[in-house]
Amino acid sequence: MATALEMERVGYENMTVDGIVETVDMARGTFYLYFENRAEAAKAVMRRYEALRRRIRPKNSKAPTIYEKILKYNLYYIGVYVRNAGLLAGREMLMREAPELNLRRDQMDDRWARVVMRDLHTRNCITTEDLKNPATRLMVRATISMVDDLLRETFVYKSPSMAEFAADEKLVAEAISLAWYRILYGKTPDLKLLDKTRSFAEHTSMAG
Repeated sequence: MATALEMERVGYENMTVDGIVETVDMARGTFYLYFENRAEAAKAVMRRYEALRRRIRPKNSKAPTIYEKILKYNLYYIGVYVRNAGLLAGREMLMREAPELNLRRDQMDDRWARVVMRDLHTRNCITTEDLKNPATRLMVRATISMVDDLLRETFVYKSPSMAEFAADEKLVAEAISLAWYRILYGKTPDLKLLDKTRSFAEHTSMAG
């Protein structure tokens, strides 16, 4: 907890063992009973964060359509980025020192891609041959990467050109959900389910 608080407060690059122990009035020696250095403490924080995220993510959504299920998950996922922006910024810095975190993120993305592919197959959106085709997995991974990169730019790196969107989580969720649905399910959702992207979706769906 102390490490998480300090990462949120000053970022990983400025975090020190002294800062961690001062946050909760802990003896420096007590810190070293558990961790060798600040990097090991930060990695422990990220492991707990990932475990908690898996536990509380939406499961077995009762949303009536695929698009609405995607939108519900994306609203949750954006909330995770917003509430944990400091930790996630720290993770990006930590990855330079801890390549195993890159490996773990790759493994998580690969597992998620395979879940999405199975869902596409179950819904008869792709064939069994498509399910085995590396190109299908690449398409799904590309979609996952585009979404994650957009959310990092908006909520973690806080890129100036994305500042107007950081204040409108619902718009971001709707935009990435529409993109995800179109790319992977090859359709435009019912326009009545859309708000700020409705005009874009309507007119681009008629494009030749």
